[in-house]
Amino acid sequence: MLIFRRSRKPSDLKTAKPLKLPKKPRSRRAKRIRRTIWAIVLLAIVALGFYVRATFSERIRNHVITELELVTGGKVEIDSLSWKLSKLEFDLHGLTVHGKEHAGQAPFIHADHMFLQVRFSSLFSRAIRLQYVAIDCCSMKRSCHLNLPRTVWAPR
Repeated sequence: MLIFRRSRKPSDLKTAKPLKLPKKPRSRRAKRIRRTIWAIVLLAIVALGFYVRATFSERIRNHVITELELVTGGKVEIDSLSWKLSKLEFDLHGLTVHGKEHAGQAPFIHADHMFLQVRFSSLFSRAIRLQYVAIDCCSMKRSCHLNLPRTVWAPR
């Protein structure tokens, strides 16, 4: 419903602005309910973000372990994996590759910390190249030929 102001001049009728009816004041209870709903929705979104980030990180770590096991032919363990996708940098802590050694013997290769920086070869291929590799505290067994895991792939 529109209410027009009365004007004293007939020319003002063309420029008369409708008056807005005042809104009904909202009750405190309705405001409190609305705030509570928004708080619950915001909390759910934040919790979902944390859950997705944690599970995604674990999935990526498991994928890297699987790929390294395929390449090396041995059992691979990684304590932690972190990355910066904007710079294509990867940090691996506690990388261990087990060969044919028995339980209790030193592993085939163990590196406390490994830092990798990669680059894409081209935009249209999945190939990547290592730009930079840094390995801290690496230990390798001396009798490597006896401890080598059997690789799945053959060198070209």
